[in-house]
Amino acid sequence: MNNLNLNLGNLIASPVSFTEKIYLCNKICMAQPGNARAWCYLGYLMDKQGDTESAERHLLKALAIQPEYLDALNCLGNAYMTGEDFKKAEESFARALSIQPDHAGILNNKGRALKALGKKELAGKYFRRAVEISPSYVPALINLGQQLHEAMKYEDSLQCFKSALARSPEDPEIYCQIGMVCKNTGKYEEALSAFNKALDIRPGMTGALGGIAAVLVAQGKNDECYELIEALPEHQREDPVITMVYSGLCRRHDKCEGALRLINKVLSKSGIDSWSRLQLNFGAGHICDGMGKYSEAFDYYAKGNRGKICHYRPDVIEKLFSDSIHFFTGGYLEKVPVPFNASDKPVFIVGMPRSGTTLVEQILASHSDVYGAGELPDMGELYSRFIRKYMPDNKIEVIGAVEQDVLDMASNEYLSKINGLAPNSLRVTDKMPYNFFRLGFIQMLFPGARVIHCYRDPMDVCLSCYFHDFQGTHEYAYDLSNLAHYYGQYERQMQHWRDVITLPFLEVSYESVVEDTESIARALVEFCGLGWDDKCLSFYENKRYVATASKNQVNKPVYSTSVNRWKNYEGYLDELKEALMENGVYTN
Repeated sequence: MNNLNLNLGNLIASPVSFTEKIYLCNKICMAQPGNARAWCYLGYLMDKQGDTESAERHLLKALAIQPEYLDALNCLGNAYMTGEDFKKAEESFARALSIQPDHAGILNNKGRALKALGKKELAGKYFRRAVEISPSYVPALINLGQQLHEAMKYEDSLQCFKSALARSPEDPEIYCQIGMVCKNTGKYEEALSAFNKALDIRPGMTGALGGIAAVLVAQGKNDECYELIEALPEHQREDPVITMVYSGLCRRHDKCEGALRLINKVLSKSGIDSWSRLQLNFGAGHICDGMGKYSEAFDYYAKGNRGKICHYRPDVIEKLFSDSIHFFTGGYLEKVPVPFNASDKPVFIVGMPRSGTTLVEQILASHSDVYGAGELPDMGELYSRFIRKYMPDNKIEVIGAVEQDVLDMASNEYLSKINGLAPNSLRVTDKMPYNFFRLGFIQMLFPGARVIHCYRDPMDVCLSCYFHDFQGTHEYAYDLSNLAHYYGQYERQMQHWRDVITLPFLEVSYESVVEDTESIARALVEFCGLGWDDKCLSFYENKRYVATASKNQVNKPVYSTSVNRWKNYEGYLDELKEALMENGVYTN
């Protein structure tokens, strides 16, 4: 080896086996210990082999020789990602970006690390920046598409995936991503087409098979889905996604014990990623809950929640709610100019998640003059823009006067969205639960809009949140004490709205809907200013697409097993009950 750098270059480009590359690269490193590039490549190879400890050691040697070696910093960050040390990964990518701030690949990698740390909004900014710098960079397009998908910006997400597909038309993973967006927006045939295309490219691909199974369940074709999974070879049924779909079918086919054994078998394997692991724990919890094995169920749910990354800050949340209460006072709302287009078309269904918002929307959406839009993100985006303008830096002492044209633009933007969804409907429901926080702003845009506040026994709401694997940002839901704290802030905010807003306002308890569905349904329809429609009582026959966690419940008649459900777990909820009382929440 007379020219080691040349030999290293030849080695990198050579078609020799992976094991031989490691062997030869080791020889180069031993022969020339000051060769930072060789140590970097050896670290890269060890990371690809899954030996993150050796990868870190070799990459740190490269950086000791050349501290600002960009490739070594990037490879080190990737090695930390492999080893799930996401904090160190983020720090390594940050060091690399301090050297070359506009490197699309490293921007994308830092976004990956931030997302793994639970900082999804910030991660999205890095993905977007990477795409801005390199519009044809497929990994960043895919990551940005996933981020937008999770944020329910489905059209933007689909556009990212289609852009990635145009540059990598034979990548089955991209087809699977497109399939999931279509599935989650109710475009089932398009979803199946995308998953089948992925299978054409990679026969037997478990991600695509799992996607098809999920579509069949969403279509109500449970028996067909069950037959599909039963026909798969054992190694494919042990795929985490397919296992999760199967676990959702087990009660229907009297296979709960078998599904639980399958989940535990998959959980016992090494190499299961943390996201799949927590989902499987939630799935096992659901099975045990349905079987009445409440002790085992609670244990699985607790494991699932412990697997989530939580950045919940009670002090930050209290300030957020306090600022809202101090901003949207009765006096402030009285002085706000009325928008030119003060439509009464929107109906906002608000409340804590798991409080019955989906059920109430399903009842109303079964009316011929009502369109159920589901959980629209638009009001949250408009609110964020408004706060940035009128309360800069979140300083409550700096509140600007509101201009008429600002309100007109915001109200017209929201109306344009719902009119595009349902131009001929008299009412459009938006059941984004967290709009409960934005009612003051909603009154400014639509003083004639109706608000339906759904509430439920606080113990049942908190337990149901704790037992649900939320997608997106619900960080309060992963810990019983945090749940109690957040619920206390929610009640504080709602009491403020009762005191200051003048919107048409109806409060409905989940328990009352269960106890007397017809009376509540009639009250809801009357509140919306509509004549009665008998279809509102057979809401479970409505085949409209429901994207939320309660879709299975609203596709069947009302049942009472969710009322006082917390009593099944009473022995595990002393912490929750005490924390609720400490936060001023009354419990039975």
